[in-house]
Amino acid sequence: CKDALRLVESKGDSKHLIVARVVECIGSTHRDRFEHDKALRCYRECLKQRQEAVGMNDVLVGHTLHKIGMLYGKRGERERAKRCYLEALRIFKAHVGLHPMPENVTHETQQPWMM
Repeated sequence: CKDALRLVESKGDSKHLIVARVVECIGSTHRDRFEHDKALRCYRECLKQRQEAVGMNDVLVGHTLHKIGMLYGKRGERERAKRCYLEALRIFKAHVGLHPMPENVTHETQQPWMM
């Protein structure tokens, strides 16, 4: 994660979002390797960068909270996972509302935060 930070330190206004995306990708790689502690550190850094770039209530922040919640769940930390999920849900409700999923939407067509 630190390498990603150094990579884009000179990118100006968009640097927080660039760092967030790169660190998120690194975190996903760790998650796919079942390196949950490393993935969690990256997702937390992603959350910090996104909050600095777009504020606390942006959909990108909700998306990151959902990923963090999934990792807490995999680690058996259900209460922490629940808090992340509830905060993500609050953000999503504020932006897009909650509607029943249409019957023609399959698992493959869902957005990651919908799964």
